[in-house]
Amino acid sequence: MKVCLFDCGGVIYPYSLTPFKKWLAKKSNQSTYSFQWKELMTGEISFSSFAKNVCQQTNIQYSLKTQKEIEDSLLKGMGSVYPQTKELMRYLESKNIKMGLLSNALPNFEGTLDGLPFSKELMFPSYQLGLLKPDKRIFSAVLKKMNLNAKDVLFIDDKLENVKAALDVGMKSFVFQKETAFENLKKITGEKNVGYIGCRRCHCR
Repeated sequence: MKVCLFDCGGVIYPYSLTPFKKWLAKKSNQSTYSFQWKELMTGEISFSSFAKNVCQQTNIQYSLKTQKEIEDSLLKGMGSVYPQTKELMRYLESKNIKMGLLSNALPNFEGTLDGLPFSKELMFPSYQLGLLKPDKRIFSAVLKKMNLNAKDVLFIDDKLENVKAALDVGMKSFVFQKETAFENLKKITGEKNVGYIGCRRCHCR
């Protein structure tokens, strides 16, 4: 295995739209929306266009201040990096396995992963690729960009449908669960007797 690609929300850190929904509830009485999430995550529209769409659908007056409030509410949904994920990263570093990102991501989240041991050339957010998981084409596109065989790549995601798509193109993959992630990684690398690394409070044994 040469490369491990991580999903972001639900694997690197917890993510919730609750702060965004609370902001909406304060600004609008509507209960149903059809925002342009897909278009934003595939890079078809800018964040400014997305914010204008949110305001248009909710009868909220658009302004740069409102756009900033929307962006801030989305960023507030991001939690701290899971200690279990840090444990995986330390182990991968010890094996000289490069790490990167493959995620359905919002463009305004760029920079939130600074400080993590990712290779710059292995960062593949959906808004740059123009595709979304679980579309198998996104995995094929990433393999082509890396010039690697699928069998040399591990993909970790918290959604089963995305893991299945990765497996279908020949990648190694497993569903991220904090309690079992480290054991799953050891099985894939073939090191069943690797000891626990780090703080026992992580519960990633």
